[in-house]
Amino acid sequence: MIRRLVPWLTSALLLLSPALAETRSSDLPGPVQAALLDLQKALQLTPQQQVQFTRALAVTREVMPQMRANHQALLEATKAELDKEVPDLATLAAQRDDNVLADLALRQRARAEWLALYALLTPEQVAVLRDELKRRAEQMDALRAILPRAAASLI
Repeated sequence: MIRRLVPWLTSALLLLSPALAETRSSDLPGPVQAALLDLQKALQLTPQQQVQFTRALAVTREVMPQMRANHQALLEATKAELDKEVPDLATLAAQRDDNVLADLALRQRARAEWLALYALLTPEQVAVLRDELKRRAEQMDALRAILPRAAASLI
């Protein structure tokens, strides 16, 4: 179960809303950066694990600007297509598919580094990580519960 949660958390971190992602292009969004640094402290990493953590964080920082650029390009293409008298929805769908595939490759690259760190963790560190993942999943569930109401109030 834990092996399924680590990729999920990594994906969740990489799929933050564009509003959160609008930070300096080489930086992670503030809440993500803080969460990762808190987790780093809680895990009490060995030197070898610290090297891998640093590598995973660097790759994550490296892919984020490209994912933001991909998202922005798709938004611009969508707006341009919808401005036409008769938008070509097949073109939009193909562009979306291309975007999804490009982002998938970037996410997989970052995820591979985080999974390499996970492979180095001790059972005690895995327990710390598991507890943090459970806590974050509960937070996301709570947020999901209130988002429909918040969205409805905007309509």
